[in-house]
Amino acid sequence: TMERGLDEAVQAALWFKRLKEISNEKFLPLFFDQHRHLVLMGGGGSGKSIFAGQKVIDRCISEKKHRFLVVRKVARTLRESCFDQLKTQAQALCPEEIARIPKGKGSDMYLQFKNGSEIIFAGLDDVEKLKSIHDITGIWIEEASEIEERDFDQLDIRLRGNTRYYKQIILTFNPIS
Repeated sequence: TMERGLDEAVQAALWFKRLKEISNEKFLPLFFDQHRHLVLMGGGGSGKSIFAGQKVIDRCISEKKHRFLVVRKVARTLRESCFDQLKTQAQALCPEEIARIPKGKGSDMYLQFKNGSEIIFAGLDDVEKLKSIHDITGIWIEEASEIEERDFDQLDIRLRGNTRYYKQIILTFNPIS
C-alpha cells in the first residue's frame, strides 16, 4: 500500500540521517559500494573503522543469515579493538536486533542477531582456527597493512560459494610509506 511505502521511505531517510551523524562524510558513498574489495585508508580518528563497523552491522541486520568474519593479524588485539567497537555499535544502533553477545574477558568473541546473522572474530596467527571457519559471506580486515599476502589469499579463498547478497572484503588501515 501507499502508506507502507511512505513508512519505508521515512525509515530509510531516518537511517541515512543517523548514518551521516555518526560517519565521516568521505566514507558515506562507500556504504553502497558492492565491489569485492573495499579499501578504506585514513589516519587515526578518520572514522574508517567506525564506518566499516557500521557497514558490517547494517548488512547483518538487513541481510538474513549473514556470516561476517572480522580479523586482525594477532587474535589478542581483537577484543579491545574490533569486538568492543562492534559490540558497542550494535548496542547503540540496534539493541532490539541482538540475539546474543558473550560476556566476560575469557568468553568467545561473536555477535548473533535475531535474523540469523552473526559476526565472528579471528586472528590470523591461528591458521588452523581460520581453516575451520566456513560459510563466510563477508570479511573485515582491520589494520590490513599488518597482514601478509598469503594471509589475504587465505581470506579471499574463504569468501566463496553462492549467497543471495554480494560478497565483500573490507580492508582498513592507516597510511603507510
